[in-house]
Amino acid sequence: MTYLGLFQRFAEFFTEVCETPGWQFRKPASLREQGAFMDLEFRAMDVLFRSSDYPAPYIGGLPQIHLIAPPANTVRL
Repeated sequence: MTYLGLFQRFAEFFTEVCETPGWQFRKPASLREQGAFMDLEFRAMDVLFRSSDYPAPYIGGLPQIHLIAPPANTVRL
């Protein structure tokens, strides 16, 4: 549950950053950029869990992200 809460807050944070006038940031425009954002989120979560008093063993380690492009005939929703 904690992971899902953090994931949601990161999404809200990145949306706010991209929508701030004058900052000129944008949402990821490629699979590689999306992978970089996922890597950032996982690493930040790892640091947060390692520095917490969370009772369960922390999740973590080096992120292992494998980028898989969608099929050519994918329909975007």
